[in-house]
Amino acid sequence: MERRVTLRDVAKKMGVHLSTAARALRQDPRISEETRSVICAGAEKLGYKPDPMMSAFSAYRQSTRPTAYHGALAFVTNFPTEDGWHSPGADLYFAGAKERAAQLGYDLQEFWMRAPGMTGKRASQILAARGVQGLLLSPQPLGQGELDLDWNGFSTVAFGYSTVRPRMHLVSTTHFRSVRTLVLHMQELGYRRIGFCSIEHMDERTDQLWSAAFHHAFASLPQSREIPLCIPPFLTKEKFLKWYHRWKPEAIISSESDYIQKWLRADGRRIPADVGLASVNIQGPQSRQSGIHEKSPLIGRTAVDMLVGMINRAERGIPQDPLRILVEGQFAPGKTLARVKRA
Repeated sequence: MERRVTLRDVAKKMGVHLSTAARALRQDPRISEETRSVICAGAEKLGYKPDPMMSAFSAYRQSTRPTAYHGALAFVTNFPTEDGWHSPGADLYFAGAKERAAQLGYDLQEFWMRAPGMTGKRASQILAARGVQGLLLSPQPLGQGELDLDWNGFSTVAFGYSTVRPRMHLVSTTHFRSVRTLVLHMQELGYRRIGFCSIEHMDERTDQLWSAAFHHAFASLPQSREIPLCIPPFLTKEKFLKWYHRWKPEAIISSESDYIQKWLRADGRRIPADVGLASVNIQGPQSRQSGIHEKSPLIGRTAVDMLVGMINRAERGIPQDPLRILVEGQFAPGKTLARVKRA
């Protein structure tokens, strides 16, 4: 039987140390890209294939060792104020990302793009001087965000769809499926006239996937076709109540459920006795609100996994084929939807 080609054979043939060969085949960035390419090509020519048992043992040994420090990552924000990026969802993205980064040996730092005197060139220089290898792009203030950096120096992953230029790899929740899931649950509860209410820039931040999903749902919601979507540039109590009184939906899907609850109650409406309410973006499965739990910490951890993989493969710059990783949300029953009783 032909002898298996080993890692030691590859190292000997390529004239490098065993550890160098091992790191090159793992795409370790500590080995230059040119050396990695030469060693990988040589290993393929020799017919080398990793031993699955040895790979598993190596992974186990690595998992029992203290995590080594590998470098810094930056959580890049672009709001008018330094703290403007904070929101329940973004805070949980950051918390999940920071936890996962630490597990992988990276320090995640905040970086504000609109600091006084900051330019794209200056920001790139500062990030490089700090040893930052990878960037996580926080959700932008509005739905058509742009950033100017020397992208060739970094691996980059964006949260959501609000950074439209340049187009980067991104991690997001399944906005379209979230609305479809809500519609199905609300139909099962007996709701027939369902309305949708958001804000224009919030829908833009999802690449219009919320409104697209609701339009798609009209096929199974014949009575809801009568209710136009409420997506104004700015949502006020007066605008919302005017829409609500005109169309009288039995239930509402919204990204602004906190405000809408207050406005409906101030108008004398009981939730869910008089009108049901479902949120597309709640931040915990035990929330009192009914809706979709977006699993934001998992989105943060997933973004770091993707980013560190790119760093290890030396994938930098603007990708030719941007990838989308979608983390599916979970329906949370909450207390703001109830089964409809009809005469």
